[in-house]
Amino acid sequence: GLKRRSGDSDNWNRLDAKEVAFHKRVRAGYLKMSKAEPERWLIIDASRPKEEVFNEVSQKLLIRLKNK
Repeated sequence: GLKRRSGDSDNWNRLDAKEVAFHKRVRAGYLKMSKAEPERWLIIDASRPKEEVFNEVSQKLLIRLKNK
């Protein structure tokens, strides 16, 4: 995420300025929550092109909404 944001100075925010260790701790926290409650959380590989990420998010969201 930080790599993608590095070229987007117009949308930079205070969290983007935090050190990499901070972002790793946040990620670890989310991964821990997703492991504890997989029905509530999805893991999406956002290192892929935006269109692929969008398509996967859309697809999984629609599945979850249909199952409610």
